[in-house]
Amino acid sequence: MARKQEIFPKKTAEEIKQGKRIVDYARLGDVIDKLMNRFNPEEECLRIYNAKRQTTVNLLPAGWDVRKFKAKGPRVVIMLEYNLFCTEDGLEKIARQGLTPVKLREGAFSRVEKSQTLSGYVIIPPSGDDKRARVFSLVDCCKGAKLYSYIVNNLMPKDLSSEDYVKELKKFIKVYDERDSPREVERMGAFAIVRVPSTTPKERSHLIRLDGIPVVDTKHKYSIAYSLVSDHSCLDKKFRFAFPSNFQKNKFMCFHDMAAYLLVIDYCWHRDKNAIPLEQSLFALPTQTTIDLFNLMENNVVIRYRTQSGRLRDRPLNEGEQEILLWRLVGMEGHDETFFARQKIRDYKW
Repeated sequence: MARKQEIFPKKTAEEIKQGKRIVDYARLGDVIDKLMNRFNPEEECLRIYNAKRQTTVNLLPAGWDVRKFKAKGPRVVIMLEYNLFCTEDGLEKIARQGLTPVKLREGAFSRVEKSQTLSGYVIIPPSGDDKRARVFSLVDCCKGAKLYSYIVNNLMPKDLSSEDYVKELKKFIKVYDERDSPREVERMGAFAIVRVPSTTPKERSHLIRLDGIPVVDTKHKYSIAYSLVSDHSCLDKKFRFAFPSNFQKNKFMCFHDMAAYLLVIDYCWHRDKNAIPLEQSLFALPTQTTIDLFNLMENNVVIRYRTQSGRLRDRPLNEGEQEILLWRLVGMEGHDETFFARQKIRDYKW
């Protein structure tokens, strides 16, 4: 079993640079192409810095720090025809057209330009009591996929039958679905209690309740999907909720929530061959191409900055800068090549 600190290392700039040749690069317009196609991760470390002019290069907008950007930066808004969700006839039309969250996300992501600076995507529930916008970041989608992969590959036995796999999953998850309350679940969705380990060694696991999980194959699954909510509150969420208006208007979904939802998807599929939670997922599922870039940003990229005293220092990319580069990858490659997973996430190369 791999140790947690080996899978979720928090590398310093010096650790990233160690034993590698530094490649200074300042052309942000094609930094993705450089990393993905003209870069040797075994031998090189890319440093975002204009060495010729000896000037630093900023990825974040001028005047924004990472905290403000993650909490209030510009986002892709996934548009819904809200009037369709309010009537039975409207839901019938949505069902006939198969307007799943994946299809709507594909349309929104296809309009992203590679030069845009974005901090995530947002969906406003068309129905239900909690109308706060659900806010997602691509970094959290990648980190959530990695945490899920860690759980199923390192905390569970390998080569299990579906029946035995469900038994192992029950150590982490309890789903309350149509077997417990058929009418209520059909209209409001199931809920699940999920135990997700912390990525920090020796820290307690997170116990997360997810509500609004679509599991019944009726027209209502299309509206239930957008009411997904989590009671989880980690430091990252509290970090973003530091802005009072954010708590009132937004519901941030973090990588712990995504890992929990992926376990729900696994559980429903292996228990009942129920793919509805997957089909109706609000979380963007990264492809191996996206994870390749994410791994490079974590292990091979630093950025040079100037301290208050005027000295030049190197540091790893922060999550705001990683988010910007992931959106530029979406702008270059499109939705299907970046966030439409076709293979099992558990089999990705991390």
